Amino acid sequence: MGVAKWADGTSAPTMSLSKITTTTTGGKTTSTSAKVACAVSHVSGCHAVCELDAKATKFAEKGVYKLVVGGVPTAENSAFGATMNLGSVVLSVGKKATGGFGYSSA
Repeated sequence: MGVAKWADGTSAPTMSLSKITTTTTGGKTTSTSAKVACAVSHVSGCHAVCELDAKATKFAEKGVYKLVVGGVPTAENSAFGATMNLGSVVLSVGKKATGGFGYSSA
């Protein structure tokens, strides 16, 4: 099995984050999305970090967000692909503050 494309530098991830807002008017529900300032700041092996612009971004506690990740390495061939079982993604949300780090993951 070869080296993951992110690890050998032949590919790089892209990420975008949007806040989804749903409104209902007269029984009709519509959803809109607004881009959240976010940039890939760290890539290591199969891990990538999308760092938010802290001055421009304030998360809503009960907000709905959509994270899109592109450039994700996939299996080298169909034999390896058959064993991926749909793959997996772990999303962690953390807050960086003066003097330490706080983490929350799902």
